[in-house]
Amino acid sequence: MKNIILILFTFLSLASYGQIYLLNAYIIGGTDTVGITVTDWERDSLFGNNPFVADTVILAGYADISSPKKWEIYYAAVGYNYCQFRNALIDLNVTWDTLSISDKQTMVRHYVYPSATIVDSLDLLYTQQQRDGYKIETMSKLGEAGVVVRRSKTVNSMKYFTYEVDDAEVLFTDEILSDAKLTDL
Repeated sequence: MKNIILILFTFLSLASYGQIYLLNAYIIGGTDTVGITVTDWERDSLFGNNPFVADTVILAGYADISSPKKWEIYYAAVGYNYCQFRNALIDLNVTWDTLSISDKQTMVRHYVYPSATIVDSLDLLYTQQQRDGYKIETMSKLGEAGVVVRRSKTVNSMKYFTYEVDDAEVLFTDEILSDAKLTDL
């Protein structure tokens, strides 16, 4: 049976938070990389392997296909929620100046770019209104992934914060920045 996109939920623990995770794609027959040269494959051709795996190294029998666009397409296939996916994009953020315009656009759609980025260079990718829309959409998706997100009450503010309360009812808040990872749940 052919699978257009085979999604095997291999829920991963990100206990080693802070490490860069690569998107590994299985190589069928030593030449055809799932998600690159092969977009339609037989389950049997994987020989029991997952089509995509996130790991800190390139695994034997797999190729590193880490790019903003490939992460956007396949993050669910490695069992990532939206927060984990966005954190993976932030890891790619270190190479911002070397990214293609298309990859930069993918990053901005998920509110990921260096915080020191000059607004004029962001304007070349999307208008401020478009970026605000993507930011709102990103905050909604983070909320769906279990991150408690609240927008600033200041009129016309586009600042968003995470917050949590400990057992002593002490409130902790952090602004959600375009280049800061969030702790996923």
